[in-house]
Amino acid sequence: MKERSWARRYPLYAVICVLLLATVGVAQTGVVNRGVLKRMATMTTAKTAIDTLANMMAGRFRFNRPQAHAARRDLIAATRSIPSVFRKPHTDLQSRARTEIWRQWDDFETRAKTAQMAAQALRVDRLETLRSTLPGLMHACLNCHQTYRQNKWGSERLN
Repeated sequence: MKERSWARRYPLYAVICVLLLATVGVAQTGVVNRGVLKRMATMTTAKTAIDTLANMMAGRFRFNRPQAHAARRDLIAATRSIPSVFRKPHTDLQSRARTEIWRQWDDFETRAKTAQMAAQALRVDRLETLRSTLPGLMHACLNCHQTYRQNKWGSERLN
C-alpha cells in the first residue's frame, strides 16, 4: 500500500488543526469580548484573502486560479458579514474600532456595502483581470479604515 502524507489521509484533521492554531493566535491577543473576537476574525479573513490576491497581483506568488477564487469567496463572505458583526457596539481594550461606527452607522453601512460590491466585482480568472479589479476593493477597505479604525497605538486617526 502506498504511504500518504498525514494531511492527505486526514484532510479534516488538517483543517481542524489549522483552525485551532488560528483560534489560539486570536486568543493570545488578550481579547475577551466575543463580539470583538467575531469582528477581528472577519477582518482577519478579509486581510488574509486580500494579502493572497495582492501577492499574486504583484508577482510575489505565482497566479493560482483556484486559490484566487477561494480568496474571492472569502472576501465576499467577510464583506457581507461586516454590518452584522459590527451592529452591536461591543468593546474591548484590544478593539481598534472607533465609536464613530455606531454614531455614523448609515455611513459605515454604506462603506461596508461598497466593499461588498467591490468584492463581488473582483475578477480572478486571469492575472490581468485581478490586477484591474483588486485596487477598487483595496480602496474601499482603506477608505473605511481611515475613518473608522484606530491605529495600533490607540490614536483616533491613522494620519
